[in-house]
Amino acid sequence: MVASSTSDFFITFGEERLLVRVRRHPRARRLRLRYDAALGELKLVIPPRAGLGDARRWVEGQSAWIERQRAIRPQGEPVQQGSVLPWRGGTLTVCWSAQSPRTPRIDGDRLCLGGPQSAIGRRIRRWMEQEARQEFAAASQAMADRAGLKLSAVSVGDPRSRWGSCTSTGRIRYNWRLVMAPDHVRLAIVAHEVAHLAHLNHGPAFYDLVHSLCGDAHDRSREWLRHHGSDLHRWRFDGV
Repeated sequence: MVASSTSDFFITFGEERLLVRVRRHPRARRLRLRYDAALGELKLVIPPRAGLGDARRWVEGQSAWIERQRAIRPQGEPVQQGSVLPWRGGTLTVCWSAQSPRTPRIDGDRLCLGGPQSAIGRRIRRWMEQEARQEFAAASQAMADRAGLKLSAVSVGDPRSRWGSCTSTGRIRYNWRLVMAPDHVRLAIVAHEVAHLAHLNHGPAFYDLVHSLCGDAHDRSREWLRHHGSDLHRWRFDGV
């Protein structure tokens, strides 16, 4: 069941105004608050019949918790010269040089590129999106063929709430940031979405198919994303 949106609001935190994005969820039984470090905003889930005024006052009373979260989860970090990005279980250090080609290329544990220094993040994002589009399209088609399933199309985006999605018409969409994740994570997400071509649910038959496609990578990927998924989201590719 999908959560529905309601009115977002701002709270004053020190000398700042923090956006609180509110979602009413039909299965929520209490207020739940999360700090999104990449966007520098709060996410609040509230029960269907909860009053928005009471919820706002509750959030305003969480200032100590918010301060702790902001201290341990700094706001999104811009990608620039010297940034050390996660890359498939290791890291890539961004190395900019005016003499290098504009298109990023991997050289050992370095990601080398040239062009205007102010657009480093945007060029790396375009490169990663292309890498993700090509890899996930090929991997999804190969896995769908192996399972005898029909795949209509593969695309990439940057949703905050999910790593992948699949429609009833066989269109799969992945978060391009997954291209930075380890091999077993990417494999598991592809298996998860390809399995949805056969089962648009999370029942026993769905998980049987997932595990036949990727083995224990699915369970291991959940653990990795729980601990490291936020590191993929914290990077800002829109410039300094």
